[in-house]
This record gives sequence, C-alpha cells and structure tokens, in this order.
Amino acid sequence: MGAVAMDAPHEQPIFSPNIFEVGAGCSWGLGHGPTLSMNEWFIVGPGPGVYREEWLRDVHAFREHIRAGRGQILIMNGEQEDAWMCPSDFLTEALGLLPGDALYVSLQARVIDGESATLQVFFANSGPRGQVPVESAVMTVPGDGKRHEVEATVIVPATTARGAAPRPVIRVKQTGEPMRLEVSGCVLGVEDTERMAAVKRALSEHEGEPLCRGIYEREDLAWAASAFTHYFVFVYDRSFYDPVQGYQVNRFLTDKAARFGGVDAVLLWPAYPRIGVDARNQFDFFRDMPGGMDGVREVCREFQEQGVRVLIPYLPWDKATRREAVSDEEMMAVMLRDLGADGVLLDTLSGATEAMRKAVDALNSGIVLVPELCPTVEQLGLCSASWAQWAHDPTPPGMPLLKWLEPRHTLHYTRRWDARHQWEMNTAFFNGTGMLLWENIFGTRNPCASEDALLWKRAAAILRVFQKQFTSELWDPFYPSQDDDLYIHRWPGAPTTLFTLRNMGEPIKYGILIRWQLPPHVRADDMQVRDLWRGQMMRWDMTEFGWVQLWGDVDDVGCIAVTFGDDPRVDELMASQAALNAPDSEAAETVTPALKPVERTAGAAYDKPPRGMVLIPGGGASMRIEHPRRECGCYPDPDTDPSDARRFTWGHPHDGMVTHDYQVDVEPFFMDAAQVSNRDFQRFLKETGYAPRHAHNFLRHWPDGEMPEAMADLPVVYVDLDDARAYASWAGKRLPTEAEWQRAAQGDDGRRWPWGNDFDAAMCPPAGASPMPVRSLPEGRSPWGCYLMAGNVWEWTESERCDGNTRFCI
Repeated sequence: MGAVAMDAPHEQPIFSPNIFEVGAGCSWGLGHGPTLSMNEWFIVGPGPGVYREEWLRDVHAFREHIRAGRGQILIMNGEQEDAWMCPSDFLTEALGLLPGDALYVSLQARVIDGESATLQVFFANSGPRGQVPVESAVMTVPGDGKRHEVEATVIVPATTARGAAPRPVIRVKQTGEPMRLEVSGCVLGVEDTERMAAVKRALSEHEGEPLCRGIYEREDLAWAASAFTHYFVFVYDRSFYDPVQGYQVNRFLTDKAARFGGVDAVLLWPAYPRIGVDARNQFDFFRDMPGGMDGVREVCREFQEQGVRVLIPYLPWDKATRREAVSDEEMMAVMLRDLGADGVLLDTLSGATEAMRKAVDALNSGIVLVPELCPTVEQLGLCSASWAQWAHDPTPPGMPLLKWLEPRHTLHYTRRWDARHQWEMNTAFFNGTGMLLWENIFGTRNPCASEDALLWKRAAAILRVFQKQFTSELWDPFYPSQDDDLYIHRWPGAPTTLFTLRNMGEPIKYGILIRWQLPPHVRADDMQVRDLWRGQMMRWDMTEFGWVQLWGDVDDVGCIAVTFGDDPRVDELMASQAALNAPDSEAAETVTPALKPVERTAGAAYDKPPRGMVLIPGGGASMRIEHPRRECGCYPDPDTDPSDARRFTWGHPHDGMVTHDYQVDVEPFFMDAAQVSNRDFQRFLKETGYAPRHAHNFLRHWPDGEMPEAMADLPVVYVDLDDARAYASWAGKRLPTEAEWQRAAQGDDGRRWPWGNDFDAAMCPPAGASPMPVRSLPEGRSPWGCYLMAGNVWEWTESERCDGNTRFCI
C-alpha cells in the first residue's frame, strides 16, 4: 500500500522519497514481490519451493514498476536513533490536520532482521523528531519475516495551535536489540472528503518520474551493447609500448585476437599510481605520453580502424595536483574531443552526474560513460555500460539486476587479483553480458590462464554473433531445467533460439538437459539442435506426448542453438568453435621482476676521492623498508621463493603495508656528495651536444632550453633515466644502486634519518617547498657527508627491474 486517498484504494499506491522524508537511520531500496530476492548486483533465480510462474510474474512486475518510477521500499534500522519517517511538506499541507483530528495510519511492513518491531506514531511541530510526546500510538510488526499491514489511529493534540501544521512522525522504538524493518507502503487519512481529495491531487502531482532509458535509443551510443570484451591497457606495458619501437597497436591486437578472440574496447590508463609524485594532473599524463596528444590520438585512430573502441579514465579524486582553467567535466569533454576517444571509465564512482553527461555530449558524439562501482538504477539514464567488479552472485545463481531492467546495458565482470577467472567468465556468458580483461594491474602482472582465455574466446564469439538476442526484451530467464544443478536462460530469436547453460554441480555426461512442448505451427523435421559451445551436433528426441528432449554434456557452461530452417551464422560459428583446441596448460606463468645487472665503472684510489665525491666504506646495507602496499605492490626481497613472491608484488589488500627486510653486502664506492646541479648538467650538454630520444618535458624548467643563472646551483630536474645515465657515463661514473644509496644515507648504525633516529625539520627541506641549492643544510648530511638525502628532489638509481611487461626503476 502507499500514501493514497482513502476513497480510492483501488488505485496504484505511491511510496517514494518524493512523498516521505526519512531520518539518517533509514535508506530507500527497490521493492519487489514475495518470490524475489536480490542484492545490489543480482536478482536471485527461483530457488527450491518457488514456482517459476510466480517468480516470472513478480520479476516482470518488478521491472515494470521500476521503469514506471514506482516500486520503492524503505529500510528502517532499529539500532539507530534516526529511524523515522514522516510525510513531506506538500503532503502535510494537503492533510491540513487540525486539533482533535483522528489520523488513520496504515503501514505495510515486514521485519527482515530481529524479533519484532514496535513503531510509535506521534505529532511534531518543530524540534527533534526523535522526541516522543505522551500523545502517541503504537503499532507492532511480528518478527516472522512476512509482510503485515499494521494500523493505528492517533489524535492531533487539542493543545496544537491552529496553523501549526502538525506533522505525523512514525519512528522505530529502540529496544537495544538489532532490528531492521522493510516498509513497502504507508497510508494516511482523515474523515474529511474534501481534504482527502486534496491529498489525492497532491500525490498525483508528485508521482515519481519514469526511469529514463533514452540513451539506449541513441545510435551513437549503440556500440556499447555489442562491446562484450573490454581490456585494461596499462600504457607502460611493453606489449603496448616499446621504448625503442614505440606504440605497438597491431602487435597488441594480434596477441589478444589469438588468446581471447579479440577485444571490442580498450581502456588507456596512464596516471595512477604515478600521479602525485609531482604537480601533474590526470590530463597532463595524457599530454606527457610519448608523442604527446598527437601520438595518443594516432593510437586511438589505429584501434578504431580495427573496430576497437577507446576509453580513457576520469579520476574524480585528483584534487591536489595542478588545476585546469575549466571544470573537470569540461576538461574531460575537451580531452575526448582532442583524442577522438569513445568513452570514459568513471574511476571509484558508482555513476555519472548530469553535468558530466551534458559536458561530453556538447563537444562529442558517441561517448559512453562507464562507472567502476555498482550503479544505482537511476544511473541507467546516464551510463549505458558499467563494471561489475567483485560482484557477488548469490546461491542459487542470479541474473544481473541492471541488465534485467534494461537488457541493452552491458556489464563487464572482473576480479582483478584472482589467479583464475572462470567464475566471472561463466557468470558473464550465462547472462549474455561482458568481461573486463585486466592482466597488468598498475604494474603487477597477473596473466590470464590459457584455459580461461580459451573459455572467454568461445563465449565472446557467441555473444558477438547473437548480440541482438542477448540484448533483447524477449529474454526468458531461468527456463525449466531437467537437472537440479543446471540453470538455463532462453534467448528467443528467428530462425535460431539460444539457450545458455550454467552447471553448478558435477559435470553432466550425456543427460537430458531441456524438455519442451513443440509448438503446433512448426515441423520437427525442420529443426536442428547444436551444441554451439563445442561446435557439435546434439541428439534430440520426442516423447510420445509430443515433448522434445535435448541430450548433451555440460561441464560449467554451455550454449545450445535450436534452429528452424537455415542459419548461416550458426554454420560458421559451429566450424570455428569446433576448431578451438584445448590449451597446453592450465596455469599462466607469473614472472617475478628481475634486477638488471649493473656494469662497474673504473675505480679510484681510496685515499684520493674524485672531486665532489665522498668515499662510502664497504659493508652491509640494512634494507629494512616499510611502505604502503597501494594497488601496485612492490618487488620481492632477493632470494624470495617464487611461490611467495605475491606477498610483495600483489596490490591486494591495497591498504596494507609491505615490509622489506634483508641485508646487502656493498663494496666500497665513491658517490657524489651532492645532487647534480643545473650548472653541472649544462656543462655536460655543451661538451657532448646530447639530445634525448624523447624531448618532451626535457629540462622543462629551463625557459626556451636555456638555464637561468639563478638556477645554476639548484638540482637538475626533468631528466629521465636515459638522460641521467648519459650524464653519469660522460662523467665517468654510473648511478648508485638502491642498496648503495641506502648505505650512503644510513651509514653503519641503521639510523632512521641521515642525521640520526629522531626527525628534525631543520635538517631537511620543508615538504612541498621549491628545491634548495644542492649543498644546503650541511648539518643534515649523512654519516659519510652526502647532502639532502631526505627531501629536496627525487633521485634516480641504477636499480632497474622488469617482469617482461613492466619496466620500473627505484
């Protein structure tokens, strides 16, 4: 029931946030029939004791109510003080309650956690709604989990001043025990026909808006419904960008076609986790990619020429870096236009804003917005695809909530840190939706097992060929199965109808899978039944009562095609599916980052240090380092068993800590006492004529490439690893290794800071300040006399590592 006029109980009730205000102890959700159960991701299929016909009735009614802007429920948490609800201002005004009025209150509710719920009904003129006056009524909802209609009548206090507009409040009485109440409707009424007519008019004016699904009718956005395979491209992966040969789009796509059957869209990811090291913002990282914006635009064009769409990320949390002259929404629209990209991944967000949708549409066509987190139903009007990351599929299996409400909405399942991906691939294919493939997680390699890659290669081929059926309103979910552990979706079409199968039990070997009554208008001898998953013909027979039975095998997932007449699509797909061979091995090899060997340089006599250098005596460097894990992990300690390497390299849990603890024997060496200055680097350039391979941002702090004299003694910055190595080679030196740098800073006693164990702000440059001259703060030098080893600027080392895909250096 809902807040409706008492003289019109036959009309569709209204119960929504437009009609009722609620306290912080309440939250709105989606209402549904008694046979349905759901979480934020899935609608649970009909389980034991639930008749499919009743379940279908409820699930179709649920969809129609949500599309019509109805079907809301309210969850009231009895453990919180602010678990209350009351009519909104317009409804309170329409009721026009007067002193002495008898207000009838009816609630439809059920207890979902706890023994029972007691509700207090009282009037509030002003002040805290949690304060219950003496004049109150009580309603009790039994704790049996069933829906109950509870009623009460409460009298408006005679002491209420006329014109005060008393507002009825319904509050959960706290008992100290955990309790949650689900309210699906509320009726308020008085014995006054004229006032109830006013209530009826007010409710009709504030009825909820229908769910907006107009973006699915836009031709420029239709590509999202057929992009089943998205691939996360960490742009520093050598399979995508080679430092010598440049961008490798063709090689990249050839590899993905061989392993996964191709990709439909890629997400180019350049900023995180590097962002924050300097002032560059998320947009600067695209500008600073090799070739600049022109280079990235050419990459987008190459992908699109081969039918692959390109998405870029929006990082809403990027607030502490350099600001643009326009809003983030406007800047995203400009970046999309300048790159010619096709969509936006909304990082850490569960949806888009109207401002983002309007901004990108103003400058671009065909831009799909894709939230990383689970979107609300209302987001179907703004985002035509979304990630389903760590989505929890219930038992028995469910179907995607958003896809049921709008079949053209494509979800992309992913569990980035899982070693195997059968679960999300099986879920995605069974429900006719997509996958996000993610093998380089911000620098940590987690390759997809060959068996999983083949699984998705089979699935994606079927999804692409029959895309229209997998996005059709005719979807017939949880079709009757002949095995208790086998779940089936039916996807009607002409001349071919598909059945996707998911087996949650032991493999089925030559069993009856499906049985149905052959329609009277079709001929059995026109029917072909094929196992589209394996590319094999299937046996079928007909019982004496006219039932068709399909026999076959199912391991985890499968697909059956029933064709009346000819369908060349099925013929071609059968041949290609049958040709797919099983992989050589099940597991994908994860390569531990390997340290690049360091070439020694010519030595010098210990008693004659080269100019500007200090002697660092040989000895043990204590590499006890603790740092946040973040989502990229770190390299493992030396001699770590490969089976234990993930303790370091894995970026999960991202908010944990990584602790390194090992000793390195370091031979004596000389090291510059101070960082390389701009004056030093200027002399190197003049004597060698050095020019970097990538000039973008090289010595960006020198105006027009000329060093200002005022910068001469400041440390040189805006040099990459190749530039630093070139300078060191010219000077007859090399960069220090990580262990050498650590020993030079720490000395023999394992101190926490170069000057001792206690932090002293006077010994190091202040955080966020401009760089100091390279020989500043001599009192803060390390035990061996090295300057500014805590702060000032970042320093390159020679400790370069590579796992075959990602190259990084300390």
